[in-house]
Amino acid sequence: MSDKKTNYFVRALIVGLTGFIIWIISYSLLSPDSKGAISAGMITLVILLVVIVLSESFDQFNVGKLFSLSREVTKKEQSITKLSNENTDLRKELVNAVDVNIVAMMGCH
Repeated sequence: MSDKKTNYFVRALIVGLTGFIIWIISYSLLSPDSKGAISAGMITLVILLVVIVLSESFDQFNVGKLFSLSREVTKKEQSITKLSNENTDLRKELVNAVDVNIVAMMGCH
C-alpha cells in the first residue's frame, strides 16, 4: 500500500538510540547513588523516548504540528466569535430597517 521504502540503517539507529535511552533511564533509577530519584533530565529522556517511538509508529507524526494545531484552534475560535458578533449586529440593523419601513408604510395610509 505504501510506496515508502524502509531504510533499515535508520531503523537500526533508532532502535539503538531507544535502547541507549532506556539503559540511561534504568541506570539512573537503579544506581545506588540516586536510589530511584526522578530528575528533570530523566523526564526529558522519557519524553524524547516517547517522541522517538511515536515517530517510528506513525507516518506523519510531528511534534511541531501539535503546537501549530493548538494555535490554529485559538485563531479559529477568535474568528468564530468575531463573526458571531458581526452576525448579531447585522441582524439588529436588519430588524431596525424593517421596523422603520413598516412605520413609514403605516404613516402613509
